[in-house]
Amino acid sequence: MIADVCDEDELATGKRREGSYQAVYNWWWKIGMSGAFFRIRFLLRSTGFNEKLLAQFRFNPALAASLGNRPADVYVHYKRFIAD
Repeated sequence: MIADVCDEDELATGKRREGSYQAVYNWWWKIGMSGAFFRIRFLLRSTGFNEKLLAQFRFNPALAASLGNRPADVYVHYKRFIAD
């Protein structure tokens, strides 16, 4: 699509300016990616993510009790993600 814009600009002005279009595109791409990384960092920190843990799951007895008839599922989940 950028190539089409460059060709249209060449037809209108008679000059080839692909470098300028690419520079502006890449600059906005970097700004967008920086914003996305900042938002992801904020979301991870606001949810309590800890990058030093091997697994983010913590066994919660209250949650296990609320599941009622599925304690085996909770145990399997606990063993798979927490146990060594």
